[in-house]
Amino acid sequence: LKECVEKVGHASLRIQNIVRGLVSFSDAREVTGKELIPLNSLIQESLNLYSEKFRSLGVEIEVQSPEENITIQGRKYDLM
Repeated sequence: LKECVEKVGHASLRIQNIVRGLVSFSDAREVTGKELIPLNSLIQESLNLYSEKFRSLGVEIEVQSPEENITIQGRKYDLM
């Protein structure tokens, strides 16, 4: 029973991340201009959206974030 509850918990967190990403993506489509985006946050949000897909394919991702704050200019969800 504990294992089933844990699976449901993981699945609900995955769904929550997907829904948040979709809402953000649809909101971002209304923004036409480019903005400065912190690279670390762009990477993290991308991984949040796709981490379960990677895991299901057996792909393990290791991220080594740069110590300095790097920003790039563009449309966030186009880059994601």
